[in-house]
Amino acid sequence: ERGDKDEVLLISAIGGPERRLVQTAHDLPWGPSLNPPYLSWSPDSKYLVTVDRASPGELPGLFVLSVATGEKRRLTTPPAPALADTNPAVSPDGRALAFVRVISTSNPQLYVLPLSEDYRLTGAARRLDVPQPWVVNPVWTADGREIVCSAGPPWIGGMLWRVSVSDSEKPV
Repeated sequence: ERGDKDEVLLISAIGGPERRLVQTAHDLPWGPSLNPPYLSWSPDSKYLVTVDRASPGELPGLFVLSVATGEKRRLTTPPAPALADTNPAVSPDGRALAFVRVISTSNPQLYVLPLSEDYRLTGAARRLDVPQPWVVNPVWTADGREIVCSAGPPWIGGMLWRVSVSDSEKPV
């Protein structure tokens, strides 16, 4: 954290100088549905997806950053009455992004967004059916066919659910 911005820094595993990749808004709304993770790397480490907003007062959405060029592009803008898009998770093949859209403070939902090779949108975000409210922390299975997430009332701890990306099977 530096001033009114958070910074994402890249440092070689063997040491050396730090390189600032991106600055993000420090004052994102806080609450159980907006907990980290706020970052997700592409499988080839060429891109980083982050939660941010372009200006104060704007709703938090998802942005993609090219590590090589520093170009930062918006991927999502939460539609009214949603409050934020958060918890990004890039698929193992890099062609989809799972994330949580916070519809209200007590109603975060799981979405998936198709992406091109260079992390541009190739379609609209699609909501995945999870039979419990309060979805957080999506993680892809290794084959990219399912997403595992926590869902259920946070005051009882939630449960892990496995959700098919193709909607071919009911969540378990």
